[in-house]
Amino acid sequence: MKPSIDWLEYQRLELIVPTPPPKARSWWMRLSIGIIWDGLLQVLLKPNELRVWHTRDEAGNLWWSAHDPATGRSIDRVSENQIRVWMEQRYR
Repeated sequence: MKPSIDWLEYQRLELIVPTPPPKARSWWMRLSIGIIWDGLLQVLLKPNELRVWHTRDEAGNLWWSAHDPATGRSIDRVSENQIRVWMEQRYR
Protein backbone atom coordinates (compact mmCIF):
# COMPACT_ATOMS: atom_id res chain seq x y z
CA MET A 1 0.00 0.00 0.00
CA LYS A 2 1.35 3.44 -0.97
CA PRO A 3 1.50 6.14 1.65
CA SER A 4 -0.95 8.94 1.02
CA ILE A 5 0.43 12.41 0.40
CA ASP A 6 -1.38 15.67 0.09
CA TRP A 7 -1.55 17.76 -3.06
CA LEU A 8 1.10 20.29 -1.92
CA GLU A 9 3.59 17.54 -1.21
CA TYR A 10 2.85 15.99 -4.61
CA GLN A 11 3.46 19.36 -6.30
CA ARG A 12 6.75 19.78 -4.46
CA LEU A 13 7.95 16.29 -5.35
CA GLU A 14 6.94 16.58 -8.98
CA LEU A 15 8.30 20.15 -9.23
CA ILE A 16 4.92 21.43 -10.31
CA VAL A 17 4.87 25.21 -10.19
CA PRO A 18 1.46 26.37 -9.08
CA THR A 19 -0.09 29.07 -11.24
CA PRO A 20 -1.36 32.07 -9.35
CA PRO A 21 -5.10 32.48 -9.31
CA PRO A 22 -6.51 34.88 -11.89
CA LYS A 23 -7.13 37.55 -9.25
CA ALA A 24 -3.43 37.55 -8.21
CA ARG A 25 -2.29 37.81 -11.83
CA SER A 26 -4.67 40.69 -12.36
CA TRP A 27 -3.29 42.46 -9.28
CA TRP A 28 0.30 41.92 -10.47
CA MET A 29 -0.55 43.27 -13.92
CA ARG A 30 -2.19 46.39 -12.44
CA LEU A 31 0.85 46.96 -10.22
CA SER A 32 3.25 46.60 -13.17
CA ILE A 33 1.23 48.93 -15.37
CA GLY A 34 1.02 51.43 -12.49
CA ILE A 35 4.81 51.46 -12.06
CA ILE A 36 5.36 51.94 -15.79
CA TRP A 37 2.72 54.69 -15.92
CA ASP A 38 4.31 56.56 -12.96
CA GLY A 39 7.71 56.44 -14.64
CA LEU A 40 6.28 57.69 -17.91
CA LEU A 41 4.54 60.59 -16.16
CA GLN A 42 7.74 61.58 -14.40
CA VAL A 43 9.57 61.72 -17.72
CA LEU A 44 6.80 63.66 -19.46
CA LEU A 45 5.96 66.09 -16.68
CA LYS A 46 9.50 67.08 -15.67
CA PRO A 47 11.19 67.98 -18.96
CA ASN A 48 12.60 71.24 -17.52
CA GLU A 49 14.27 69.72 -14.47
CA LEU A 50 17.96 70.51 -14.15
CA ARG A 51 20.18 67.43 -14.48
CA VAL A 52 23.48 67.47 -12.57
CA TRP A 53 26.12 64.71 -12.37
CA HIS A 54 29.76 64.26 -11.48
CA THR A 55 32.66 62.24 -12.87
CA ARG A 56 36.22 61.52 -11.85
CA ASP A 57 39.23 61.76 -14.13
CA GLU A 58 42.23 59.43 -14.20
CA ALA A 59 43.90 61.40 -11.40
CA GLY A 60 40.85 61.03 -9.16
CA ASN A 61 39.72 64.66 -9.46
CA LEU A 62 35.98 65.27 -9.14
CA TRP A 63 34.36 67.23 -12.00
CA TRP A 64 30.77 68.43 -12.24
CA SER A 65 28.54 68.67 -15.30
CA ALA A 66 24.97 69.83 -15.82
CA HIS A 67 22.29 70.28 -18.46
CA ASP A 68 19.32 72.63 -18.29
CA PRO A 69 16.57 71.45 -20.68
CA ALA A 70 14.58 74.66 -20.10
CA THR A 71 17.29 76.82 -21.66
CA GLY A 72 19.28 74.21 -23.60
CA ARG A 73 22.43 75.30 -21.77
CA SER A 74 25.06 72.85 -20.53
CA ILE A 75 28.26 73.03 -18.54
CA ASP A 76 30.88 70.29 -18.48
CA ARG A 77 33.74 69.25 -16.20
CA VAL A 78 33.90 72.22 -13.81
CA SER A 79 34.63 72.57 -10.11
CA GLU A 80 31.96 72.45 -7.43
CA ASN A 81 32.09 76.24 -6.99
CA GLN A 82 31.72 76.81 -10.74
CA ILE A 83 28.68 74.51 -10.95
CA ARG A 84 27.06 76.30 -8.00
CA VAL A 85 27.51 79.70 -9.66
CA TRP A 86 26.13 78.33 -12.94
CA MET A 87 23.09 76.88 -11.15
CA GLU A 88 22.42 80.12 -9.25
CA GLN A 89 22.41 82.06 -12.53
CA ARG A 90 19.52 79.90 -13.69
CA TYR A 91 17.24 81.37 -11.02
CA ARG A 92 18.15 85.06 -11.46
